[in-house]
Amino acid sequence: MGIVRFRDEWTGSNIANGKIQIDMPDDPGQSTFDDPHSSYWITLTEWLESNITSIIDLDDTPDTYVGQQYKLFRVNAEETETEFVDPATVFAGLIHSATEKTPITDTDEIGFWDNVSGLLRKITWANLKDTFTTSLRPTTEKTALVNADEITGNDSENSFSQIRTTWTNVKVFLKAYFDGLYQTLSNLRTSWQVTPDDTHYPSEKLTKDSLDLKANLSGADFTGIVTAKNITGLSSTATSAGTLTMDVNSNKVQIFTGSTTHIVILPNATTLTTGRPFIIINDSSGQVTVKVPTNSSVLHVLRSGENIEVICKVVSSDDLSSWEVMNFGVERLQVAVGGLGADISYGTNIAHFTIPDVHVLLAYYISVKTAPTGSSQIFDVNVSLSTTMTTNKIEIEQTETSSLTATTQPVITNTNIIAKGAYYDVDCDQHGATIKAKDAFLVIFYRKLTDYIQYGG
Repeated sequence: MGIVRFRDEWTGSNIANGKIQIDMPDDPGQSTFDDPHSSYWITLTEWLESNITSIIDLDDTPDTYVGQQYKLFRVNAEETETEFVDPATVFAGLIHSATEKTPITDTDEIGFWDNVSGLLRKITWANLKDTFTTSLRPTTEKTALVNADEITGNDSENSFSQIRTTWTNVKVFLKAYFDGLYQTLSNLRTSWQVTPDDTHYPSEKLTKDSLDLKANLSGADFTGIVTAKNITGLSSTATSAGTLTMDVNSNKVQIFTGSTTHIVILPNATTLTTGRPFIIINDSSGQVTVKVPTNSSVLHVLRSGENIEVICKVVSSDDLSSWEVMNFGVERLQVAVGGLGADISYGTNIAHFTIPDVHVLLAYYISVKTAPTGSSQIFDVNVSLSTTMTTNKIEIEQTETSSLTATTQPVITNTNIIAKGAYYDVDCDQHGATIKAKDAFLVIFYRKLTDYIQYGG
């Protein structure tokens, strides 16, 4: 075999031109330089060109190019030899070991492979944001959504990864959310009835037929007319000689039942809006007195069976002038009592009349031109020869000209449905001891039952 010898004077700066001596044994079996041999000198460059034709001929490089297409050539991690490596592995390592930057600015750059040119390109963060904006906000707008349409978002329960969902799923989510805030349609009832827990609402349309008298017309029971809770709310209170104080959140319809008196204090007008209405229905056998908060001034006194609607007309102050009282479903009849200019003396049947409707009595009062003196003047009203007031009758106190100012107001005890054309007569149970009243007129309020009753909105 051949032996390579290097000359002693060979220097690193002249390595390419340095000479090496090749000693070749005359006998291939010889193995030392002491044996007969021949030798010659050549340069290192000549020797490399004659013995190394590619990089894989080196001892510290891969042995073949097979399977190494498009790979990079690098020194291995141990720094002992070279190797071929997939570019993705190299770039992944470079990116992972790079210094993190936050926040990103518009002039920062990102590299990418251009599949059109086949070259490595770059793009700025500003360009990338513009691309995303265009992609996430398409130019085509759809106004009529269908259940299969999709929207995209980020999953907060999974590291805000991107997700998509259908419009059907969005509606299901919103329904479940709002059902927890508002009454559902399943709570609607098919009858005009409010449950004690005040949670069920009428499902019928508010019409004339749904508020007629078909519900119950036996005796004085007219709860079928007004026991429904309409869209503005209804509350029922049993009279107890107590006080109900209303406020801006009170229900529109207030019904009073029971057998004694009650006081209603309306909301302070300054907390309301102009036109705010309240309906007060007295289905009790006692009086219901309606007052305003300021000074507890009396706005109206409801007799048994009387209904009124009070409407806030002024909100700049809170007094009697802030409210308008309206009677609905109520008829009025005026009858002259006694002869014109004549004294009204004690006696029976001093006046008589009929009412041309099926009806229920609500209230009376009498006004006179000449006031009684010496004592009060007291009147009674009979239907079919029976009194309609077994306790407190119509009284005009001495020196007064109206029963509306009397300390004791009349109480109608006949609460039955009275037939059309029933015969009424008026008695004078007591006249003024000194001066008798003259020129009296009786005013009768009654609820007409021959037609449907409709309540204000």
